[in-house]
Amino acid sequence: MNIAFLRHGKTQGNLEHRYVGSTDYPLCGEGVEELRALLGKGIYPDAEHLYVSPLLRCRETGSLLYPGVPSTLLDRLREQHYGEFENKSYSELKHDPAFRAWIDAEGGQPPPGGESPEAFAERTGAALDWLLRDAREKGYGSIAVVTHGGVMMSLFSRYARPVRDFYGWQAGNGRGFLFKPTAADRTLTLLKTIDCEEVVL
Repeated sequence: MNIAFLRHGKTQGNLEHRYVGSTDYPLCGEGVEELRALLGKGIYPDAEHLYVSPLLRCRETGSLLYPGVPSTLLDRLREQHYGEFENKSYSELKHDPAFRAWIDAEGGQPPPGGESPEAFAERTGAALDWLLRDAREKGYGSIAVVTHGGVMMSLFSRYARPVRDFYGWQAGNGRGFLFKPTAADRTLTLLKTIDCEEVVL
């Protein structure tokens, strides 16, 4: 089985460089046009089934890229909740001492009132376990997961091969990675990037 992980298309929050976790933005016009252009390049792998974050930007992305393909909404594929920083931009937060402390910790502590890194890792790992088990039980040969950048980086920095750090797995909107999962555990072996710049190790 092959599994494509794709980041949702652009939203207004992305254009404004906001910390958008649980805020339910739709795709913006620019995001829709960019996805259509990428679709026209034929870069997206085939998928028999989609596993999708329930947030609108992911549902819209899945429908646009894979029209008519059956999908399962999986709540544990949501982006991390940023608490007091949710839907705020860097320029709005840069003088906040709590924000500075969070940035300095490089994700090692939760944002105030938000989801801790440990809880986020546990949730996303459970999502991966569930969808892999479901896909295998149903005999799919190819699936796609439409989710968020933070979810992808959290998963791949722990389970993907080759080994990269958290920020080594960044993907632009509408981009992603194609993997071959192992049968025994959560390990994901990279087959190719999907319109991402290759990271030099």
